[in-house]
Amino acid sequence: MLKHNLKLFLRNIKKSKSTFFISILGLTVGVASFIILVLYVYNDLTYNYFNKNIANIYRVREGEGIQTKGLLLPKMLEEIPEMQSGTRVFDWDGARIAYQDKAFFENLKYVDTGFFKIFSF
Repeated sequence: MLKHNLKLFLRNIKKSKSTFFISILGLTVGVASFIILVLYVYNDLTYNYFNKNIANIYRVREGEGIQTKGLLLPKMLEEIPEMQSGTRVFDWDGARIAYQDKAFFENLKYVDTGFFKIFSF
């Protein structure tokens, strides 16, 4: 039975090669897309799970960047009694760093003192 089905399969491939290759190409694209989607969802669901207090860490942001206004954290700590602590992350794009005769520009991020109380790096 298996031998007969294999012969039939090979005979059909020889008859219509283009249909076979289009089908294989479609199957390959579908499987690759599925694998990429699964990896993306897995990464999204497990992102930053190395932090000990991941269940109690929330992110407040304005727009697409990581930076929020400087006065937001003290105001939130004052007005939200459930909030135990917080931290701020600041951008410094294009910081000029110079040493002797060499200078270059770097994009820096800097944080306040509460950062390492919240995140367990």
